[in-house]
Amino acid sequence: MMKRFALILLAAAMILTLAAGASAFFEAEEAFGEVKFSIGKQTTAWNPDGTISDGEYFQVAIDPTWLSYAINDNDTDAGLAYAKATTPELWMSWDENYVYAATRYTVSEGHENKWDDNPGSMWYSGAVQFNYANFDEVASEYRLEYGVGLSSETGSTLFTVWADGTGEGYQPTEEDAKVWLDGNTLTYETRCPWSAFADEDNTGYKEGNGFNTTFVWSIGAGQDYVHIQLAEGCTGNGKHAENMAQVTLAGDAPASSGSSAGGAGNTVAHWRFQKVDGYYTGSVDNDNLTFVDLTGNGNDLVTRTVGNGDQLDIFSWDDGCDIPTAKGETALKFDNTKAKAATVDPYSADETSYTGGYTSGKYLETVADAPINAMTFENGFSFEIVYKLSSELDNNYNRYTGLFSRQGVDDAQNEPPFSIALTEWNNDANGTLGVNATGMQYVHIDPDYMKTNQEYNDGTGTM
Repeated sequence: MMKRFALILLAAAMILTLAAGASAFFEAEEAFGEVKFSIGKQTTAWNPDGTISDGEYFQVAIDPTWLSYAINDNDTDAGLAYAKATTPELWMSWDENYVYAATRYTVSEGHENKWDDNPGSMWYSGAVQFNYANFDEVASEYRLEYGVGLSSETGSTLFTVWADGTGEGYQPTEEDAKVWLDGNTLTYETRCPWSAFADEDNTGYKEGNGFNTTFVWSIGAGQDYVHIQLAEGCTGNGKHAENMAQVTLAGDAPASSGSSAGGAGNTVAHWRFQKVDGYYTGSVDNDNLTFVDLTGNGNDLVTRTVGNGDQLDIFSWDDGCDIPTAKGETALKFDNTKAKAATVDPYSADETSYTGGYTSGKYLETVADAPINAMTFENGFSFEIVYKLSSELDNNYNRYTGLFSRQGVDDAQNEPPFSIALTEWNNDANGTLGVNATGMQYVHIDPDYMKTNQEYNDGTGTM
């Protein structure tokens, strides 16, 4: 019988026709010169309708080490914190005529683009800058660089071209790019013809070829620019096409959806527990919340109850973490606390969840037919989890509560087959690993029943 995965979160002075090349403040990406990924060939016809569909695109899992930042000099610290708290998502694909890119991101401080009369200046704010160049480009200035933005005054989609690539006069139109704004969340769907920038035999058009690219998400206001940049090569440190991300054209979807996840760098599942359309369905007021696997692999999460959990209001929307690296749009709070459980569980006050007391609550579990339930990971795996601890949690009661685990308990080891759990924390620790003794535990039982049990109490580590 396939085991399912359960997730239990505890709270859960520039020329205006040119885009900026140098910045008042610039922070380079950690993976400088090493940003490389593949994109799959499109299997579903492009239909720019605001919905990012599997087959139409394939998600590019952006590693935080791929991102650089360029910030204005009026309030650099605040701008950098805002940039790092904003986490754009990216999807791409290709066919014989175009490269396709879609992106979605939330601007918690609001969207501003007031460049209707001067679209060439929207590199400052309220736009995405798209940069494409030949694969392994060595000429720094060579590129197609254009911007797309949504006017916050008229609602019009604005376009500008800063660098023309092949010199053929390419100009994007609404047939090539559309933008939607829902609350503070922006969604872009775009396509770019290979003929606009590809003039080398190794670039575009067919499987095995590639291209260089850089995306810049400009999220500031007015001329106080705040730039998030995938790889380096456009903003902050000059124009350098050779420093862009290197993309290879694959024939199939780069993310695995079969029974094995042995390929390097595949994103198997991606969930975001935020109040953003497209991330979830259902309501916190009912037991019908479903969180969508944003990779399109089908590993959706559904609500499950434990004990008398159906009598408890466990889920609510919270403002999220006040730590800049974790702050986001309204986040899902899991109120699996002793105080809640005690209202429906008749146990004595000295019991804990470990001894069987006060266990009623709710959690999220992968759907029955989720591919991840049957996967093996021959080349290892990694997790990225962002969470916040609620001040309502009790260290003595809630410690060793799982963040992510595989269902079941191995009788011989008295442990779940796999678990990432919190160990100890102080109530003022804000949920940050290594702060005020906050720690995590990793447990894994091999097929031969050998157990790995490692705790990380003084900072991050490789689990």
